[in-house]
This record gives sequence, C-alpha cells and structure tokens, in this order.
Amino acid sequence: MNDIARHIVVSGGFDDIRCRDIRFLHEASKLGPLHVLLWSDECVRAATGRDPKFPLSERQYLLDAVRYVHRIHPIEKPSDPHVLPAVATVQPRTWVVRSQDDNPAKRAFCDSLGIQYRVLSEKDLTGFPDEPASANASPSRKKVIVTGCYDWFHSGHVRFFEEVSELGDLYVVVGHDANIRLLKGEGHPMFSQDQRRYIVGSIRYVTQAL
Repeated sequence: MNDIARHIVVSGGFDDIRCRDIRFLHEASKLGPLHVLLWSDECVRAATGRDPKFPLSERQYLLDAVRYVHRIHPIEKPSDPHVLPAVATVQPRTWVVRSQDDNPAKRAFCDSLGIQYRVLSEKDLTGFPDEPASANASPSRKKVIVTGCYDWFHSGHVRFFEEVSELGDLYVVVGHDANIRLLKGEGHPMFSQDQRRYIVGSIRYVTQAL
C-alpha cells in the first residue's frame, strides 16, 4: 500500500479551537499521520449559517502548529458535510469523527468507498495526558523559559512561541489556577490549569509545558 492510501482524515471548520479539539486531533493522530480537511470561511458559513470567528488563514496557522497534525488541506468550496470532499493528494484510509458528529450518512459514504470509519467517544477524549519533553530537545541548545496564563488560547500565543523557540528549547510554565485567581480575580481562569497546560504542550514549538 502506498503512502497516499494511508492517510487518516478529519474534516471541519476548527474555529476558535479549544482543548477538546486538541484532544480529538491527538487521539485521531494515534491511528497514523493525520490530515485535516479544513473548511474555508465559505464552507463554515454554508455548514453553520454564520461567519467563522476566525478567518481561514488564522485557523490554518494555529492548526499547522499543533504537533498532532501532519498536513492541512484547505477546502474552498462548500459540499455535503456528510461526505469527504475530494482532494487530489488525499485518498483516506480512515475518516475519524467525534461521537456527536456521527450519523448514518457518513457511515454509508465510507462503506460505499471502502473507507474505514472511526468514531471517537467522549470517553476516548477524557483527561489531559502529560506529554514528555519533545524528542527535538537538544543538550547543546539554550533552554528558554516563558511563563503565562494562556487562558484563552489563540494564534497570538502560537506566534509568540514560534518566535521565542528560535532562541532555544522552549519550556513554558503555565500559571496555577490559584495564582491566576489572585492575579485576575474571581471568574478566572476560564479553563483549568490541566487544560491550559495540555493545549500549550500540543504546540510543536514548545519543548515542554510545565
């Protein structure tokens, strides 16, 4: 079987990406190199009836920084969300979906083309696994440490990590819930330290989130 037939595929808008989205990508990537069919702004509008919060270029930039994603394929024209849009360089082996997105139409589509269909349940996505330090860490490089809350993660954080990682192996210390509450007041953080540390650690420019 050649490499083009071994792709694991997910499809969607991935707008305003959150920890649950990263968990989904993480688990899907365990099946093989993960290819994301990323909907354009027009596709998001057609599927949801509203504009995306973030444009395609920003969504693609953030997703491309996620270490579990092998390659992104922007999908320009709206199509039936219950089928995989045709991409010349992708011949899926497995289409992975979340349980809330599972439906008979998707199953029938996969059956008709001999594509494996994998549904990830809520149980599959529980917890926030601690990632070891990146295998790319080098004893000969400087160790760079940054700190922060990273409470509502966005592309600006990714850009910061990308730039700082040029200085050496990047270790990110994520603020403890109690410290952030003291700093910002009640109602903060919006996301737990486990969630924030997990999403920071998913970024390929980060050697390790602490």
